[in-house]
Amino acid sequence: MAFDNKLVEEILKRADIVDVISSYINVIKKGKNYLAICPFHDDHHPSMSISREKQIYKCYSCGNGGNVITFVMNYEHVKFFDALKKIAEIIGYDDPRLHETIKVVSTNPSLDVLYDCSAELTKFYQYALSTDEGKIARDYLDARSLGENIRTKFCLGYAFNDGRLTIEYLTKKGFSLKNIENIGIALARHASTTDNNAGRLIFPLFDLEGRPVGYSARRLNDDKSLPKYVNSPETSIFHKSNLLYNFHNASQTCRRDGYIYVVEGFMDVFAIDEIGISSVVALMGTALTKEHLQLLKRTNVEVRLCLDGDVAGKSATMKAIKELDEARIPHRIVYMDNELRDPDEILRGDGPDKLRFYLNNLTDAFNFSLAYYINTSPIDSPEAAKEIIKSFVPLFANITDQLSYDNYLYKLSEATHYDARALRTYLASLVTAYRQKKVVEEESIVVPDALNLSYTYNRQLKGPLRRLLLIEDKMLQQMVLHEEAVNFYEQNIKYFFDEVNRMIANFLIDYLENHEKLDLSEIVAMVEESDVKDKEEIKKKLTDIAYIDAEPYSEEMLVEYKKIIDEQKQKIYERKRLEASLKETTSESDKARIIRDYNKMRYKDFQQSNTEDDKDEKK
Repeated sequence: MAFDNKLVEEILKRADIVDVISSYINVIKKGKNYLAICPFHDDHHPSMSISREKQIYKCYSCGNGGNVITFVMNYEHVKFFDALKKIAEIIGYDDPRLHETIKVVSTNPSLDVLYDCSAELTKFYQYALSTDEGKIARDYLDARSLGENIRTKFCLGYAFNDGRLTIEYLTKKGFSLKNIENIGIALARHASTTDNNAGRLIFPLFDLEGRPVGYSARRLNDDKSLPKYVNSPETSIFHKSNLLYNFHNASQTCRRDGYIYVVEGFMDVFAIDEIGISSVVALMGTALTKEHLQLLKRTNVEVRLCLDGDVAGKSATMKAIKELDEARIPHRIVYMDNELRDPDEILRGDGPDKLRFYLNNLTDAFNFSLAYYINTSPIDSPEAAKEIIKSFVPLFANITDQLSYDNYLYKLSEATHYDARALRTYLASLVTAYRQKKVVEEESIVVPDALNLSYTYNRQLKGPLRRLLLIEDKMLQQMVLHEEAVNFYEQNIKYFFDEVNRMIANFLIDYLENHEKLDLSEIVAMVEESDVKDKEEIKKKLTDIAYIDAEPYSEEMLVEYKKIIDEQKQKIYERKRLEASLKETTSESDKARIIRDYNKMRYKDFQQSNTEDDKDEKK
C-alpha cells in the first residue's frame, strides 16, 4: 500500500488515543491508565486498558490491542486509510493527502471475485426491473408506493422468469459457474443451471462497506405452494447473523442524528427513509444476535426499538431490552397504546406526519416493561408481584437520580399493590445485594501479568529451545523500550530464532533508520499498514510488551543475553546434528554409540538446563 508515512505520523501525534476511544465508548481513569468495557467481545467488566503515555490499548480478556488506528479499524470495520480519515475527522484535522485515492492490493482475491460477481448480478437485477417482463415487479412497488428514489437507493431489482438468463449473463461477464454457485445463486435443475431467485422481486443485502453480498427475493404471484421469500444461503461473503439491513447507510448518519431505529423488515426501513430518517436498520426476521449488538454498540448512539405492536412483537421487544441492557447500550422504545400497525402501514394509511408522530412517541425500558407485565402477566398473588419486582432490580440499581427512582418506585407500587414504604425497604435490600454481587465480580477480575501472558507458549517447552525463546523475549523487551538495545541487536545478535521476534526486530530497525526515538504507536502503525503474515501476533506481542515493567537497561545485561542466546542456539544445533546422524545410519549399534557419545558430551549441560528449568518453574 502506498501510504504517506509522514501523514500517518502527523495524525498519530495529534490524536490522543483516550480522546478518540472516548468518542466511541465510555472510559474511566484508573491509576495512570484508563479502563473500558471491551467492544470486541462479550465483555461485562472493564477488561480493556488504554495507556495515554504509550498511546496503546490492550484487552486482557480477548487479546485485542494496538494503537488508535487499530482501534478504529476494528471498531468501524474499515481499512487502514479509512480509519486514518475517521481519526482526522474526530480530531478536526484536515490535509489534502487525506482526499487522495489510495490503491489497495487485495489480500484475498478469491473473495474479491465473489464481491465482483454479486455487484454485477445486482446491476443485472436492476436492469431486469426496467424491462417489459419486470413490469410485474414495478406494479408491486407502485402498489406499495415505493418510488424511483427508494428503488435506486436500495438497488431493488427483478430476476427474469427464465433463470438461465442470469447464469448466461454472469458467465459472459467472465464469472465461472463455481463463482456463481459461491454467491448462493446457481440452482441445478435437470441438465441446466438456473437462478433460484427467478421470477421474484429482489432486495439486495449489503455488508458494512455497502457491497451487495446476498439477496432476499419476494414471490410476486399467488402460488401459495412457493415460499413468500427466498433468502441467500450462508456464503463466504454473506453471514446473515452479522448484518443489519441498511446498516451501511444508517452508520453514516446515526452519529449526526444521535439515534438509530431498529425495525423488523425492509418495508419499514423504506417507510422511515421516505420521511427523511435514514438512521434505521432492520433485523430481517431474526432476533438480535451478539454480532448485531456489537454493530449497534459501535454507533455509540441511542437505539430506538420499533418492533411490531402485536403480542409477538412486544415479546421480542422485551428480549431485545434485556440484551441491550446487558450490552450497556442506551435505548428507548417506540410505543403507542393500541397501535398495532407497523411503520409502513402507518405511512400508507395516515401519511408522513402520523408516522413522524408515532416514531417520536418514545418510552423508556421501565415504563414499557411495566405496561407489558400488566397486560400479559396478571399480578394475582404476592409471588407474582415479587417476581416482577425482582425483574426491575438491575434498573433500580443503576439509577443515580433520586427523582426518577421515586417516580419508578411509586409506579411499581401501584402496579404490584405493594405499600410504597414496604416496597422501598424490600427494593433496597435487593438492590444492595445486587450491587455487592457486581462489586465482587468486578474486583475478581485480575489483570494478568503481561509477562506471563506473552510467555505462555514458552512454558510448554523444555530445555534449550525454551531458554532460547525466554531470553529472546527479554531481549525484545529491551529493544522495544530502548533504542540502544536495537543497535546492540543489529550489531551483535542479528537474528532471532523465533520468527515473530525476528519480524518485530526488523520493524524496530526500519523505524530507527528514519527516527531518533522509538514510538510504539507509530511502530504498530507500520505493522498495521504492512502485508506481513502473523500481523495479529506481532501486534499482540508489541502491546503485551507495552504493559510490562521490564528490567532496567544496561549493556552488561544485553551482553549476558547474547551469551545465553549463543549457548542455547549451539545446543539446538548439536541436537539437530545428532538427529541427522541417527537418520544417516541403519545400524542399531552405531545409533547407540552416537547417542552415548552425545550424552557424555552434553550431560553436564543437560543437568544445568534442567536445574534452570526448575528455577523458572518455581518463579
